[in-house]
Amino acid sequence: MRKFITFVLSIMFLSISSGQVIQAQENNINDSQQDELLDSSEDQETNESLNDESASQEISISFEEFVPYANFTNYQYQGDQVYFDAQDIIMEYSPDSNGIFQVTSFSGQEAIAYVYQIRDTGFYELASFNDYYVVEDLRYSPEASDNDESLILPSNLTIGSSFSSGYNNEKRRMISELISSYDVGGQTFNDVLRIEEQAQEDSGPVTYNYYYAPTVGIIVIERTASDGTTQRVLQLISAQGSSH
Repeated sequence: MRKFITFVLSIMFLSISSGQVIQAQENNINDSQQDELLDSSEDQETNESLNDESASQEISISFEEFVPYANFTNYQYQGDQVYFDAQDIIMEYSPDSNGIFQVTSFSGQEAIAYVYQIRDTGFYELASFNDYYVVEDLRYSPEASDNDESLILPSNLTIGSSFSSGYNNEKRRMISELISSYDVGGQTFNDVLRIEEQAQEDSGPVTYNYYYAPTVGIIVIERTASDGTTQRVLQLISAQGSSH
């Protein structure tokens, strides 16, 4: 519209000096350039907004699908023998009406009992018991009933969101991505959730990636050293026996 008006005015006022006409045309060009810059800025803001929405996409699969150790009676894991030994995890007491259950992890000559709970807000570790060699229901013990707990998996699975873990909230984890397919030991798992944890070790900062598959739970733990080298330090070999 500005260009049309300028054109009409230039015809009506032929007596205007050529310098003034040129100035008017230059002003019109400058206005057009400003409009283009504004449009470009708006497009950039729109793209950034779309990227933010994509980065914070909420996963439609319920967190309960990824809860580990709850659906089978026996889980066997292969370790790298440096950071993790082979583990044999056995369900001893199935989830009660409050979602509290107990498993025992056998690794070499060591046995550790863990008490977990599935809540509306996520999956929690309530207590752990070293040197556990006599089967005992510890789900309602004082250690499992106090306020000391560690959030393992939040109910809000939004890509890019972070949460604190550990009994003292000393760990920081992030929901990194949902992988359409992931191969472990010749088996393909679909819709695998990756959770990233930053840690500090004597060798420097490291990153641990935890891979969760629906129904099975943890299928791989991956460690990336400060020099960028990545290795699987634990992976699922088998999950057997329905706990339901």
